[in-house]
Amino acid sequence: MNITEIISLVLGVASLTIPFIVPKEYRKYAAIGTLLFVVLMGLVYFSVVVPYFVLYVLLGISVVLNFFLYRRQIFMQRLITFFKEKEQKEEYAQIIRWGHALSKPLWLSHNLEHRVKIGKIVEIAATKFGNNKMLARVLIDDIGWTSVELQKNDAEEQIQKGISVAEQENYYYMIAKGYRHLCGLYLRLGNQLCTAEDFLKKSKENIDKMTESRHKKEMDAEHDFANALLELYKGEHGKAETAIMDAEKKYVALTDEEWKIKIAARKGDIFLASQKNNKIETAINIFNEGREESYKFQYFQQEVKNLTGLGACYIAKQQYDEARKNLKKAKKIATKLSLRYDMKIIEEHIDKLKQ
Repeated sequence: MNITEIISLVLGVASLTIPFIVPKEYRKYAAIGTLLFVVLMGLVYFSVVVPYFVLYVLLGISVVLNFFLYRRQIFMQRLITFFKEKEQKEEYAQIIRWGHALSKPLWLSHNLEHRVKIGKIVEIAATKFGNNKMLARVLIDDIGWTSVELQKNDAEEQIQKGISVAEQENYYYMIAKGYRHLCGLYLRLGNQLCTAEDFLKKSKENIDKMTESRHKKEMDAEHDFANALLELYKGEHGKAETAIMDAEKKYVALTDEEWKIKIAARKGDIFLASQKNNKIETAINIFNEGREESYKFQYFQQEVKNLTGLGACYIAKQQYDEARKNLKKAKKIATKLSLRYDMKIIEEHIDKLKQ
């Protein structure tokens, strides 16, 4: 075995480990890189006469592709290590500071598993530091609601723990948010509308106790937004439309730059459900605007919801090719981001196309 073969073997064996450590959504690309290496080694092993530059090209593609994937994964691992090192040094205040700052970016970039992992480190830090407000926040949002998105079995338990902590501090903002998250969780179950409605009422009771002006207005808008979905699930399309329009007015008043992204998919779903007075065309316009805004702000989960909504509209219009095209795009993004609940909705629409 000459030096070229030895170098190829060492680099290739290293690349073989990559598919096992990259995130699931990148494994197929890592597998391609590994396959290229296997082809390369097969050619070398069986002494097939191939120009060396071809072998080098195959090796180069394999190594570069897998190194790129490895670097992406190692960044997130370093981030987790950073928090663990802070924990070992008992630098709890810094953990809380960093955890709070990274919470939203991790959510919007859909690094959900890492958000939970970091959230659990922040939970320990907040407990030891005695910061109950941060403890409530991380249990309800970073761990609790993220676990709902990941369909983890302990999601409700984590949110309930957070509500209990928030109640000790009369932290009405997070109590209201916790109950709203529980409403969202039970709406996803489909057959628990009464329980979901009870949780939303508890959320509103705590919003009414709030004194901070801007936070109260924000939570009022979020309540109307959640209520719109509840009324939609109850089949009360008129009430759902009123609620979503109320939410929209409040978001505009708050000058929330992302309000169009938040509103679009749900507003489109409500207009689509009515299926009268040409509201399907209105829904299509709303979904298209929402898709453009979500793409602009790289809010990819909302892009998935708007593409899914477009697919549903075109199914209703019996324009099946257009429906299939939008659902295919939605599925691709949802698969890449491991959006499990959204995947379930997409698959339900795809099944309608098969009937």
